[in-house]
Amino acid sequence: MSVVQSDKKSSDESFLAYSNLKHVSLAKVVTLDGVWFCTRKDIALEFPFDEETFKRFHCYDIDFALSVFQVAVTFDILIQHFSTGSFNWDWIDATFKLHKKWLPKLPVNLAGITRNNRFWKSEKHSIRYLLMCLRTITYIKIYSAIYGIRE
Repeated sequence: MSVVQSDKKSSDESFLAYSNLKHVSLAKVVTLDGVWFCTRKDIALEFPFDEETFKRFHCYDIDFALSVFQVAVTFDILIQHFSTGSFNWDWIDATFKLHKKWLPKLPVNLAGITRNNRFWKSEKHSIRYLLMCLRTITYIKIYSAIYGIRE
């Protein structure tokens, strides 16, 4: 899907955020963004959203796609999206939960890269580094909030 990204809170010019680099109508992907997606009713019933783990807005889309594991993107649809997202504490919390839930299977790819491949090892290292950074930031923010310290 191609998305024209806009920000209703800014006067910045809209831009094409996702484009069809391979010039195909349909492309298999590992996961997707929840800006818009659809599925058949039987798939939605077989793989319901994990409302216990993801109680708010973030990561439900990635979790759903990883659960289904046969996901595709169409480029026949153009959507204008009026939000740049919200990478706040809820997003950090949901990202931790997503990685904890899927850690045994991450990173996932469609290229046939195995655990012995250097790219897989690099991705695994990157995920662990990201989580370490997020934990550090989270700790500093919580500590600062508790003790009234400004960064």
